[in-house]
Amino acid sequence: MPSCSEPSASLLGDRPPVPTGDDPDTPPTCLWLHDRWHRVAHAYGPERIETAWWRGPTVRRDYYVVETESGERFWLFHCRRDGCWFLHGIFA
Repeated sequence: MPSCSEPSASLLGDRPPVPTGDDPDTPPTCLWLHDRWHRVAHAYGPERIETAWWRGPTVRRDYYVVETESGERFWLFHCRRDGCWFLHGIFA
């Protein structure tokens, strides 16, 4: 498991969140966002959203609300088709 330490050069810059964890079907344990690591203390979800087969291209996403050890809350989704993670929102 990653230690939420310094990121590699490939994780620097303005990119989507880079979550880490042992299983892509579970919420992340850490994520690289806003130029620093955030250790996840609590995760809620997934809430799976899928389009119906008759509606065109398939969309399959798992949404999570994660709360970090510092109290920040982020709304993330995991695109099940390609395995990418995205930041959907930030809670105030």
